Amino acid sequence: MNNNLDMPQCEDEIWARSVVERWRKMGIKLNPPATLKEIIEIEAELNFSFPNSFKELYKLANGFRDWDFTNELMSISPLSKILKDYKEDEDEDFIPFCDHSINLFWIGFLKSESGVFLSSYTVEPLALTYKEAIELINTGDRRLFEN
Repeated sequence: MNNNLDMPQCEDEIWARSVVERWRKMGIKLNPPATLKEIIEIEAELNFSFPNSFKELYKLANGFRDWDFTNELMSISPLSKILKDYKEDEDEDFIPFCDHSINLFWIGFLKSESGVFLSSYTVEPLALTYKEAIELINTGDRRLFEN
């Protein structure tokens, strides 16, 4: 009998697995997975629903461990840091999930707009989707550093 429990179940899960594999190949230290319950609790505290791709990724790796970062000094935050940074910021619309050079600038969601934004003061989204934003982060795309 074939056990398919380890087989990806949806497009977002397949994508998330490929991202985590890429990060591992880059030598990035990852936190253990978040549970769906933890994700839902953070969503309730933020009064915001993360996209499914975000949830699938965090169910495999709850951000980077110990402030680890990509070659371009981008760090994906664990859920606890997302909540902490959100609560410490005066902008109640911006939910940061990635930072550059330990808080030089953030990448995140706006509650009031769809897409992903480079800090809360930008008018145009950096990316239309979370998946696109992660690809920009992973490749060190120049658009991350233009503002």
